[in-house]
Order: sequence, then structure tokens, then C-alpha cells
Amino acid sequence: MSQNEDLSFKPLDDWTFTNERDSDRGVVELLERDKSTGKSHSRMSTLDHELDTRNNIPHGILFTTTKALETWATRQHRNYFPSTFWPVVSKNLNGTFGCEYHRDEKGKVLTHDSWSCFKVKRIWKMPNSFMVYDHWTQLAVFVRHNFSTSTQLVMFINCPDQIKSPLRACMSSIQSSDPYSWHAAFARETMNVYDQAIWDLRGVVWEVEAYQKQLGSFQPQFTLLHDMARHISHNKEILDVAADTVESIIYEQSVLDEQHPRPADRVPWHVRDVYQQLYLTSKGIRATKLRCISLSERLQNEINLAFNIVSQRNNEASVQMAKSAMVDNTMMKTVAIVSLVYLPGTFVSGIFGMNFFNFDTNESGTMVWSLSDNFWLYWLVTIPLTLTTMAVWLLWFNRDVITRIICGRTSGSPGAYIDDGNE
Repeated sequence: MSQNEDLSFKPLDDWTFTNERDSDRGVVELLERDKSTGKSHSRMSTLDHELDTRNNIPHGILFTTTKALETWATRQHRNYFPSTFWPVVSKNLNGTFGCEYHRDEKGKVLTHDSWSCFKVKRIWKMPNSFMVYDHWTQLAVFVRHNFSTSTQLVMFINCPDQIKSPLRACMSSIQSSDPYSWHAAFARETMNVYDQAIWDLRGVVWEVEAYQKQLGSFQPQFTLLHDMARHISHNKEILDVAADTVESIIYEQSVLDEQHPRPADRVPWHVRDVYQQLYLTSKGIRATKLRCISLSERLQNEINLAFNIVSQRNNEASVQMAKSAMVDNTMMKTVAIVSLVYLPGTFVSGIFGMNFFNFDTNESGTMVWSLSDNFWLYWLVTIPLTLTTMAVWLLWFNRDVITRIICGRTSGSPGAYIDDGNE
């Protein structure tokens, strides 16, 4: 990759939800295929109309949201779907797969319900900023295959436009004889979204690596580093669950193929094609997870580098402080030596400059040196004051030891045993 490549991130303009508010109010997008031309077109409808079982068996391809399904289910429709499907609508899941057979009194399979759910986490980073934003989406598909009428009800839930468009484009190639062909197409498009999500992460990690190469002006951004570690950890977990979900779909497809209620409708090459799609999707998800693990290791290397750089800078600062302390110590020694040189002379001049000494002429005109009889007063004041000053300094210097001794004596128990040597 060239150094001039622009990896700055923008908000997720490649992750949009058209008519999201209408979908939350129960308005759904219905895809229909023209039998004469084979082309598909879409129209807007409602859940109440499309899932009405009074006049016909619901069928078709719908795009809706979990909020719309929850609102619709509160109006006495909750039993329309299997109870094990509702956690996909009402709970926060990392991913899951489930299926359920509906049989008649003789055990013949009438309908087959299956659903798969995938969690997607997208992140983006604004240019010239250390803030990383994220967006969670819980994608799901529900397929009800009616074997008696060979019709299907397919509901895609919470799908962004970037998944809707490829699904519309591939409708003509989906084998309606196998209900798991919808899961295969849905999982394939979700895998492409996972691939883009990891590229989003990779772009931010690349920015971190490029930034930390500027060692001179580098300032560690530990919040960003640990946020990215959290996002990568989430994506690893999501990819693990997604791979298990696809494996579950592969297994249940083989079970349905072995127990097909209408062998005459079974098309072996359809089953093989769907299996191959699911297998390749599973491999793609695992390959994406390996890239995610590689990103985690690269980011951990950058975190270690940041800590090492900070530690190195602290060590350099400590060395500079030690050098400054040595210079200060040398200067203090110089001052002390100069003081020692001048102190005796200063002391002597101070004594002889006192009024106790007198050097003057007497009555005969001769220079005479005289000392006052009260010179002893100087020593009377100076010696006790000097001793007192030294005592105060010693007490202050050993204040911790004195405090421990005093506290040790006062904390002793009055009834403590004293061994005086007598048995």
C-alpha cells in the first residue's frame, strides 16, 4: 500500500437504511418476481396485509424490522411464529440459527420454518480525530416453506440497503425448491459485510501504526488503542458465532434433504449448489476471523510500543533529572567550600569588630589595644544559643525515630507481662 493512500474514515455512508421509519411503523417492502420476464420489482405493503391468513397462505419476500414485528405481534399475532424464533426479534443476540417442522396428525411435514441471525458491528473514525464510533445491527432472515403448495414466506429483518440490493439482484438465481437457498444467499451477503467491517478496523489500525512512527511528536493515545482492542474483540466473537451459525445451517440442510417430505420435488443439484454456497461462506467467515486475529496482534504490538516509548521517555527524563541533581550538588559543594574559606576570617573579624575590643591612643599618645572586662558576656550568650540550635536541629532531623519511640511506649498495655527472670 502506498503511503499516499487516504485511509481517513467518514461516517457510514455505505450503511444506510431507506424508509427505516416507515418500516418501524409496519410498512414493509415486498419483492415480487414476474413469471413471464423473470425480473423482480418491489412495492410497499403492510405486515397486516401480507401476513393475513384468512384468505390465502402468506408468501412472498418481505423486508421489515424487529420493531415492526414486535408491534405487529402485540396485536394477538404472537403465535404466528414459533416461540423459539422470538428471541431473534426481542433479544440482543450475537447470532443464532433455529428451525421447526410442522406436521399433520400422521406425522407428515406440512411446513418447515427456519431462521438465522447475524450480528454486525461497523466502526468509523473521523479525520484528524482520535474518537472511534460504532454501530450495531442485528440481521436476520425467516423462511417458512409450505410443502403442500410449494410456496415460501421469506422475511429479511433489519437489512440495510447494502444487503437489500444484492439480494434483489440474485433473486432469479435462488433455488426456491430448497428453503436453505435463502439462508445461503443471506449468509453470503452478511459475509461481505463482515469483510468490510474488518477493513474498517484495519484502516484505523493502519492509522495508529503510521502515527506512532512519528516518534518525535508522538503522544500515546491509550484510549484509542484500548477502544480499538475492544472493537476487535467484539468482532472476533461475532465471527466465531457466525461461523457456528453457518455450520448449523449446513447440518440442518442435510437433515431436511434426507427427510424431504416430497421426494419428487427434490432437486439434487439444487441441494449441492446450496451446500457449496454455505461451505464457501463458512470458509470466508473463518478467513475473515483470521484477519481479525492478525489485526488484534498488530494492535497489541502498537500498545506495547506505546508503553515502551512512554517508559523510555520516563527513563530519559529520570537521567536528565539525575544529571541536574549532580550539577546542583556540585554547586552546593562549591558554595560550602567558599563558605568554609571565608568563615574563619568572618568569625575573627566579627569578634574583633565588637565593642569589647578597643585600639586607640592613651594619654601619652601611644596606640594601646584594650579588652573589656565584660567580654565573658559574649560567651555566656553564644555558647548556650549554639547548643540550643544544634539540639533543635537534631530533634527535627530524628523526628520520625522519636515519634515511633513515643508511640511505642504509649501503645503498650498496662497489664503486659514483664519477664524479670524469676520463675
